[in-house]
Amino acid sequence: MRNIQILAVAFLGAIGCASEPNPRPPIDELNAGINMLDVSDPTWGATAAYVKGDHVVYMELRVGALKPEAYRAEAPDEPTNEMDFRFVDEMGGTFYVQRGGDEYIEPTWAAEINTSLANPRPAADRDRDFLIAREAAAAFSAVAPKGFEAFRFSADKFAERLPPSQDPEMIARAANIEASRPTDSEYATWGAGGSWWLEGDLYDKKTGCYLWTCWGRHSSVAMFAYSTSWSLVITGCNHGSCAGWSGMTYRCYSTSGRWVSNPTLSGEGNTGTSVGNGCLTPYDWDSGGYDHLCNDDSAYELWQVKNGNSGGWTYNTAGNGWTFVYTGSGTGGDGSWVHYACNCQNNSSCNNDWSRPICP
Repeated sequence: MRNIQILAVAFLGAIGCASEPNPRPPIDELNAGINMLDVSDPTWGATAAYVKGDHVVYMELRVGALKPEAYRAEAPDEPTNEMDFRFVDEMGGTFYVQRGGDEYIEPTWAAEINTSLANPRPAADRDRDFLIAREAAAAFSAVAPKGFEAFRFSADKFAERLPPSQDPEMIARAANIEASRPTDSEYATWGAGGSWWLEGDLYDKKTGCYLWTCWGRHSSVAMFAYSTSWSLVITGCNHGSCAGWSGMTYRCYSTSGRWVSNPTLSGEGNTGTSVGNGCLTPYDWDSGGYDHLCNDDSAYELWQVKNGNSGGWTYNTAGNGWTFVYTGSGTGGDGSWVHYACNCQNNSSCNNDWSRPICP
């Protein structure tokens, strides 16, 4: 049993058998401030809850695969493993996610996150959740035990950033988005999940460096979903440093440019066969053996934001598979045709994907 602090134990009828602890105990079973629910196994993850007044948010952190050696060498102060990290509100809705690799370490997260997109929270509630979460991250970091330094690192990075409702850039974007909201009330709330506006920020840094030469770039995308406020933030770290971390430079952002219904901002998955599963090949930081790398992931994430779903895909009949093809030139690009392919069939189909994508 991983929990070192069990706040409530239920008994099942006359047999007196203890149930499994609730991973998200209700607020009346929690103490004010930080509640360390499960910090017993640093090779698995951690869970915590933070109570402020009449409200609670839950922190969930999980440990994934070891990062490629090149990424560990260039950023020795960062966690050596891919780390997933999310905040869940008191209604069970996810509002912030850090995804370390292609898929979520906990398979249930992907569906739960998209369920959250289908059930937007009132703006005041969501703004409050982000404010409490920032306090929660700082409180968790202050008391996390020895061995949980990687978890503390992710919490610290979250606490360093302003919540969307206090970030001047996100406030300005929200004002522009609201100015475009349709006046037709029926259109503005169409679909089971209402209407959403999606945006994605592209960050990158040089990688694969030796002496004065760097032959590649690592990129990461922070994805934002707006309903009546910034309701969900997902950072795709793409196997290395995450957007906004030290050394990562902001480059540009993509936007859906329109209100969309029932969007998808999913993890990718390497075993699926459909277009919606993202990069299907294994990950390789230098794109060897026709595998994909971080810039392929970033291109996929930017196109999800642009299209509100899997978008940006074409069917590669020669390769008998779905291939992500992204082309761009001009400012922010390398001035040539650049292919970001998640199912490379030959070297030319993945030419130059060491260079970061531009924002479509």
